[in-house]
Amino acid sequence: MLDYVKVNHQLLNYFVGNTKGLKMVPLEGTYLAWVEFDPSLGDFYQKLFDAGLHVLRGEQFLGKNAVRLNLATTKANVQKAIQIMQKVLNETN
Repeated sequence: MLDYVKVNHQLLNYFVGNTKGLKMVPLEGTYLAWVEFDPSLGDFYQKLFDAGLHVLRGEQFLGKNAVRLNLATTKANVQKAIQIMQKVLNETN
């Protein structure tokens, strides 16, 4: 399980690391990934939600410019999440 989550983390981390306006918080022994986004993206959470990606807001943990994704899922789900995030970013810019 840990190896599978590690691969999912690497996929998301690569995408976020190569995407302007996004930053990933290092994992701290969990399967939940925190992605911070630039305020210029507006309500990125709502945009993701409207596009079909249901993530959790980070307001109570990292502030209003963060979302949380579950990496304990299939690789296909992580790839789909990345595709949705890219689509939202393309529409925002």
